[in-house]
Amino acid sequence: MRIKITETQLKKIKALITEITVDDAYTKFYKDIPKDEYISIVNADPLSKPNFLSPYAKWLLKIYKNKQLKLEDLERATEYISIFNRYKESDFKNVDYAKFNSLVDMGKIIKPKIAYTEYESNKQVDLCEVIDGAKKVYEDNEWCIIIPETEYASCYYGRGTEWCTTWGELSFDERHRSKTNRFKYYDDTGQLFININKNNPEERYQFHFESDQFMDVDDNQIDILEFMDNHNHKNIRNFYNNYLKDKVKNLKFSDLEITDSGCYIVIDDWSEFEPAFKEDRNHINPAIYLNDMNETYTDYDFDKKEIKQYYLEDIDEKNMGLIEEKLKEKGYKLEDMDDDELEDAIVDEFLSEIDSALSDAKRDADKDEAYKQITNAIKDNFGVRDIQYDNKIKLAIDCPEPITLYLLNSSNFIDGYSSLNDGDNKIDFNYPYYGFDGNINKETFNEYLYERL
Repeated sequence: MRIKITETQLKKIKALITEITVDDAYTKFYKDIPKDEYISIVNADPLSKPNFLSPYAKWLLKIYKNKQLKLEDLERATEYISIFNRYKESDFKNVDYAKFNSLVDMGKIIKPKIAYTEYESNKQVDLCEVIDGAKKVYEDNEWCIIIPETEYASCYYGRGTEWCTTWGELSFDERHRSKTNRFKYYDDTGQLFININKNNPEERYQFHFESDQFMDVDDNQIDILEFMDNHNHKNIRNFYNNYLKDKVKNLKFSDLEITDSGCYIVIDDWSEFEPAFKEDRNHINPAIYLNDMNETYTDYDFDKKEIKQYYLEDIDEKNMGLIEEKLKEKGYKLEDMDDDELEDAIVDEFLSEIDSALSDAKRDADKDEAYKQITNAIKDNFGVRDIQYDNKIKLAIDCPEPITLYLLNSSNFIDGYSSLNDGDNKIDFNYPYYGFDGNINKETFNEYLYERL
């Protein structure tokens, strides 16, 4: 006899199979998270109980371990999960929340279900007008920047956003009034900057440099450099560069010199540029390749036909004189030989010397081509104007902007710069399919040939 079960019953059966207590789950799967943080995260899930770790809690723990959830946002997590769970069998029936990578992803789905209450009736407020407890530090035709100096001002200018600095009893959004406001926590370490689009106040961004948080209205981290690169934000970029210039004066980098005459990347050898290149499983890192080129080349073989057809004419007058003298010593009557006979004699008698000289010259040409292509990629990526060699390799570059230097989470400039924009600053170097192919230099070939003659 076959028993039919509904989809809802199947879900309940699966939940029972995977059911585990909160304490057992911690012991088996989550001991890498401090116990107090684990408990706080689990308690943020309104469906979890001591004897049952809800799937929502498992999802919160997953995104927390992936650094996509801050502890300060747990109150928001409780609200989001409650709303999502309320509509999971209707509006969100086909939505798999377990695939969300962050709390923001869930927020985007439930946003139509959020009641903004008082905020909705205050949409006409000019948020670029200054109130008590705030100061306007920048304004142009499109943007203004406000620094809130009180909790009320933070709530006022952040109304309608998901920022924790707008929560608490002073919040303009009723659903946030039971949550804990975090304005003082951030303001104690550094100023908050609220960037407001005057033409579209719904487009706002809150920056806090001391915690490296640059958030949109949904409290989603944005790429601040990408924001600054927007042509509409050139003046805003200048404002923040001016604000940060004093903050970066004391920053020190092991491979960057900032002097009155300019800025220089200073390295002992090219391998230090290894972090600057994207990983390629099929090839050695170009910086390592550049540093160890002598170990990556093999000898070339040039046959008689190839030498006679392409390279005999490259032999200079000095070397040709030596060759002719040696041919005479071997009994050749040069005056009785035509050009073809003379060329055949040269190739027959001096094949080893010419082949060896060409092989070394070709190796040098390919190395020069590799050096040219790889260093050009480095120059383009770092804005290198000049390369000097002394005890160290010194690359003159355009001095980085203060905002760039401030965002480098590394004492190594090359590593920090290459890691910006989630690694988008890394060089995607394409090796030539048939290898580096340089043109043999005649002078180099003749120098090698003279050594062998």
